[in-house]
Amino acid sequence: MDANTMRYLVSKFDVSQMNSSCALAVAAAANTRVLDILLDSGMDINWMHDNMMMKDPRDGHDGIFHTALHTAARRGNRESVTLLLQRGANRDIKDTRGRTAAERAVQYGHNDIAELIETFTPRV
Repeated sequence: MDANTMRYLVSKFDVSQMNSSCALAVAAAANTRVLDILLDSGMDINWMHDNMMMKDPRDGHDGIFHTALHTAARRGNRESVTLLLQRGANRDIKDTRGRTAAERAVQYGHNDIAELIETFTPRV
């Protein structure tokens, strides 16, 4: 789907309802172009959502509330991490297990992503 069609479709949704979905996290994991469109629509970049469907055996069986930045870091998606940081994602937010996105990146062996998150300086 082209970006203009995606923007049109996203514009038809209520942003408050979209925030309560995991759309931002799904996009952060896989599709930076969609992530950018969702952020343009007004979704809360620091929204904490519950990811019950993608349980992590290392975390037990409870869902974990975390942000799109946590998801991108966990997946090692450098492009999404960079976009989220450029757009103002708060790297200090902790998930319900008390971990930052950088700590999640390290947990999954993405030390380069953790370093990016910790050293990122926004362009002025």
